[in-house]
Amino acid sequence: MKEKSNILIFTAGSLGDSLSRVPAMRSIRSLHPDKLVYVLTNSPSKNNVPSGKGVYILLKLVNEVFEYKVDLIFFKKWFFLRKILKDRSIGIVYNLMPERTVYQRTRDKLFFYTAGVRKIVGLNAYTKEGQPEWQRLLAINNLNQEVRLEDFRLDIPLSKIEQAYRKFGLNEEYKLVVSVGTTKSWAQWDQEKWVQLLSRLYLSTGVKIVFIGSAGDWSSTELIIKKSNIDAKNLCGKTTISESYSILSKVNRFLGYDSGPMHLAVSSKCRIISIFSDHAVVGKWYPFGQEDNVIRVADGQNVNSIELERVWSKLLQIMA
Repeated sequence: MKEKSNILIFTAGSLGDSLSRVPAMRSIRSLHPDKLVYVLTNSPSKNNVPSGKGVYILLKLVNEVFEYKVDLIFFKKWFFLRKILKDRSIGIVYNLMPERTVYQRTRDKLFFYTAGVRKIVGLNAYTKEGQPEWQRLLAINNLNQEVRLEDFRLDIPLSKIEQAYRKFGLNEEYKLVVSVGTTKSWAQWDQEKWVQLLSRLYLSTGVKIVFIGSAGDWSSTELIIKKSNIDAKNLCGKTTISESYSILSKVNRFLGYDSGPMHLAVSSKCRIISIFSDHAVVGKWYPFGQEDNVIRVADGQNVNSIELERVWSKLLQIMA
């Protein structure tokens, strides 16, 4: 019988989720340098949201990435995924999924068992409340928890970064990347506050701004640019993950929500200001090493209760 020695990483598929899993994936690869490593992930539930599959490919740590649709009929999904696992001789599964219910853990265990996998790491582990997501994933999988900012990086050559920067006609006058989009309507800051903030920044400093995000963010971003009368490029829906990462790496300053672009800013070593609603557990999704630059609404309050001056003072700090 053929030995089942290859590795499967079972993980989430959104952009933000995938970026927070990079340190764990690096650690898994370092433990199994001579094995084939595969990724099994779900596609985002919304069509206009970037998929984390692109992140896993850019890492160059894995041999192949398989993406399945969440809404696929259970038995079709089961047969499709079971065949993939059996054909690739998976011996160990590492669980990098979000925290699971008892039902979900039981279902996952049964699925992997029927696919011939007997060793599943991190599936039944419990974690501390408020633990950063990247740290939780390392802990439940018994991985090295000594993490540096460098461990979040994507493996994109400097030549590719420069190429993407030039492609969109950017130069040193562009000193801030902004993302005003989020999939959660209740986590959005009022549009007029964005207009006032960015207009004030432009009038006082003259800096040019780059906007990134999904195609669904383009129209609202365009409206903010016109109302604030700033010099800006609206690249929402026009960049790949690699290109957005490259732009962030060069501009080196980011302002936005708790979102995929914020996590991309972490991986590109940006200085970050991030606006958080009270729905997120304190500390769980904060940008690594820049927790002091999180602007979180008070419990029970709407994001619009965050005052303009509070964001302005933080913005001046990272622009200095």
